[in-house]
Amino acid sequence: MPIVAMKKVTLMALKERRSDIMRALQAFGALHISELSDENALPEGLQQSGERQSTVELEEELNLLQNAVSRLKGYDERKKAMLAPKPELSMEEIAEAVHRKDDVLTVAKESKALDEEQMQLRTDGIRLTTKSSYLHPWVSMDVPVEGITDTQSCRVVAGTVPILDSQAFLEDVEGLDTLVMQKVFTDRDYMYLLLVYHNAVNEEMSQAMSRASFTPTSFGDDTGTPAEILDEIRVRQEAIEEKQEAIRERERILASRLTDMEILIDALSLVYERQRQADTFGGTQYVF
Repeated sequence: MPIVAMKKVTLMALKERRSDIMRALQAFGALHISELSDENALPEGLQQSGERQSTVELEEELNLLQNAVSRLKGYDERKKAMLAPKPELSMEEIAEAVHRKDDVLTVAKESKALDEEQMQLRTDGIRLTTKSSYLHPWVSMDVPVEGITDTQSCRVVAGTVPILDSQAFLEDVEGLDTLVMQKVFTDRDYMYLLLVYHNAVNEEMSQAMSRASFTPTSFGDDTGTPAEILDEIRVRQEAIEEKQEAIRERERILASRLTDMEILIDALSLVYERQRQADTFGGTQYVF
C-alpha cells in the first residue's frame, strides 16, 4: 500500500458542540485525534499567560515588522537560491522568536524612525533645490536681498518682465532720468530686473510696469546677496547628503536582523490567527 503524506490539522470550535464534532470526526475515519497538550501543546512563549494582547495590538506589531522588512529588503545581503522554498520553522524556533520579541520590535521601531527622518530630509532637500532654482537667475545681483526695500524718497524693487514685453518696457522707461535699472539676467521667458527710481516718477513707472506685466520678486526672510544665499544652500544640501548616507549605513546594519523579523512575523501571525479565531467564538473559555 502506498504511503500518503499526512498533514497536521488544528481544530478550534465551541465547547458546547464538542461531542457532536468528535463523533463526526470519528465517523469520518481519516483523522488521528489528540488533545492539544503535552507534546502537541503550544510551546511556552506562544501560550497565552496573564493579560493577553488584543488582535489590534498584534496587528500593529505585524504591520510595524512587515513595513520594516519591506524597507530593509534593499540592503539584504543574504544569499538565496532562485525559487528556493521558504524555510520551515519548528514551534520551538517560533516560540524563541516570540521570546525575543521586544528586542526585534526595537529594531523595527528604529527602522521606522530612520525612515521618517529620511522622508523629512528628502522634503528639506526638495525645498532647498526649489529655492536654489528660484535664486539662480539673481546670482549676479550684488545687492543684499534685505536691502531691496523702499527708502523715504525712492522705490527699490526686483522683479521679472515677460521676454515678449521686455522691449516695450525698456522703451517706456528709457526717458526717466531718475531711474536706475540693472538687467540681472535674461532667459527665454523672462528678463530679471532690479529697479531703483524716485517717488517723483512713481506713476509713470507703475503704468509701465503694469503694461509689461511686471512681477515683483520676494526673497522672504533671507539675508545676503543671492550668491551668498546659494553658497549657504549648497552647504545645507551637503549636510543633508551626509545625514542620508549615515541613515543608509545604519539601515544596512539593521538589515542583518531581517531573519529575526521574518521569523517573528511568522510567530505573531500564528498567535494572531489563533487569537482571532478564539475571539470569533467569544473567548477561549468557550472553545476547545
